[in-house]
Amino acid sequence: MSLAYAVVLADSKMFDQFRRDTVAEAQRAADQRFEKLAREARKTTVTRNPEPHVMTWSELRQAMPTANLDGLVGLYFTADIT
Repeated sequence: MSLAYAVVLADSKMFDQFRRDTVAEAQRAADQRFEKLAREARKTTVTRNPEPHVMTWSELRQAMPTANLDGLVGLYFTADIT
């Protein structure tokens, strides 16, 4: 079993106003990434953890030290690929 992760950046205003829709769209993007990873590894099952972790500012800065992160929220998704 392999653990995969995906970080999806979302506009903070959209996240605050339309949280459910923003998370759903981010989940679709993360699912596409996980499916691509599974195909590349020739694995057949992807089990995504249901809720993303909303990253703190320090977690975002650590993950992307040189990026301009003003006005963005990081959603951290994980999945088991087997």
